[in-house]
Amino acid sequence: MKRKSLKAAAVAAVAGGLLFAGIQPAQATQAVYYYESLGTCSQAADRYAQSATIEQFCTVDAYINGVPYRWRLMVNF
Repeated sequence: MKRKSLKAAAVAAVAGGLLFAGIQPAQATQAVYYYESLGTCSQAADRYAQSATIEQFCTVDAYINGVPYRWRLMVNF
């Protein structure tokens, strides 16, 4: 009798743990794109915004002689 109650308690604990743990949500895939002009980066951001989440809008990534040279766009799919 005692073995059955211990087995039932173990089964209930596992089932309860699965119930409360649930299914983990899918993780977003992050992509980083680089562009040589702000206009091109902005157009790409507009396109990606239709089907994904913009994590970081066009941010200057590199300078040459103090002038922005490359822009970075981060997108979560």
